[in-house]
Amino acid sequence: MAPPRAALVSLILFLLALPHISEAQYEYTELLPDDWISAEAQAINNDGIVAGWGMDEDGNIRGFSYSGGTFTTLLPSGWEWAKAQGINDSGDIAGSGENGSSVLKGFIFDGSAYTELLPSGWDSAEAVDINDSDVVAGWGNDGDSIKGFIYDSGTYTTIIPTGWTSAQAVAINESGVVVGWGNDADETEKGFIYDNGSYTTIIPPGWSFAEALAINDDGDVVGWGSGEGFLYSDGSYTEIMPDGWTWSEAHGINSNGDIVGLGRKDAEDNDIGFLYSDGTFTEISPADWSEARAFSINDDGVIAGSGTDAIGDKGFIATLQEPNISINPLSVNFGSVPIGEISTSETLTVSNTGTTGLVINSVTLGGANSGI
Repeated sequence: MAPPRAALVSLILFLLALPHISEAQYEYTELLPDDWISAEAQAINNDGIVAGWGMDEDGNIRGFSYSGGTFTTLLPSGWEWAKAQGINDSGDIAGSGENGSSVLKGFIFDGSAYTELLPSGWDSAEAVDINDSDVVAGWGNDGDSIKGFIYDSGTYTTIIPTGWTSAQAVAINESGVVVGWGNDADETEKGFIYDNGSYTTIIPPGWSFAEALAINDDGDVVGWGSGEGFLYSDGSYTEIMPDGWTWSEAHGINSNGDIVGLGRKDAEDNDIGFLYSDGTFTEISPADWSEARAFSINDDGVIAGSGTDAIGDKGFIATLQEPNISINPLSVNFGSVPIGEISTSETLTVSNTGTTGLVINSVTLGGANSGI
């Protein structure tokens, strides 16, 4: 008679498969409107709509938006040229260009109509970014110097830190906090944050110059200076430089804290785009392109950028390809199996419904006495 501890054992088999990507794999969509000579993708919203600019077949600079395979050319009526530079989640676009009188102005395009932007008395203006409340950040020349501005429902606010000789406002978050860069009284180039009338100077300790280029809704700021990218968060700076690279710039940050930018492995190399996420760098560059620059990333991790292939300058969208594991059934119960005997066989089907290969790292037995 078997001893009590050797009575019957109940086994349940659990399969655990962990997706693993040795290198993040991206699918790239090239952006070049039909018959255009070149294109640059500048910004992407959370619906995956891209804003950018390029040169048409006649050599004219035109803005564009791209959505679901369709390009829309952007050029206010009577203007000589235009660039689309920012886009919000409603699809409203901020950009700049010259009108028929060769005056540089900003614009907002809401999908059907253009609003021209030029602060009263200013010689020129560029609209660079727009938030979901249609508040625009930009910069221009007021006749005396380069200054930033905020445009909100017909009202302009001039942006320049006290004592500075110039300032450019280049990004705005959903709280209306603006970042940019300019020159202080000593002509040192520095970044700044503008928040409801208050300025914070942005320059990492020991750096000779800095430019703040983007801000997310948590108030985290990215930019570059002295040959390196940086993150400014809660009063602290973090250098953003891939291992072994000699130069980098951080250009975009999403609400998850993922950062995109560009840099070089060697001073003589061409630009390479990068993603910095959870402490890991990933190169962002379409296959066979000689250079690439990542400018913007949305909250889904989709990246917009530009670069050069054998034909010329193009924009791109980079979408992460991920495995998606499906197991059917999720568990198998072998019932009561006496020690020393073999149960009937059971089948589990493992499927990958994702967009790249799935690697199963381990198969694990689970349940009471599963190790016997």
